[in-house]
Amino acid sequence: MIFRCPHCGTKSRVRNSQLMSPTVTWLYVQCLNLECGHTGRVDAEASVTISPSATPNPTVNMALSRHVHRNLIVFQLDTATVGDHVPHGPQQLGLQLDHDGDRAPPGTAAALKRP
Repeated sequence: MIFRCPHCGTKSRVRNSQLMSPTVTWLYVQCLNLECGHTGRVDAEASVTISPSATPNPTVNMALSRHVHRNLIVFQLDTATVGDHVPHGPQQLGLQLDHDGDRAPPGTAAALKRP
């Protein structure tokens, strides 16, 4: 991994690192240009999952990239089983719709009619 010095643009070398969390590491870098000599810290963060881990850490909660999220939804839809759900519309419940498509008020003769 190459980091460029923000001041002179020369390559910087990682001299030390410190693990802050499972997804964040601080990298201490030093510019290789002896005339510049800048030393600084780079905050490196693993922020998005592009390819899911085969051995995921349950304590790590990272965002999924768009294509991973889309593929996960497609997989769930493809492997979902069809349930015994029967939709219940107004006719199946014995309700009469008025001419605007709205349900007739309860207790009225129109609401009590069976189709």
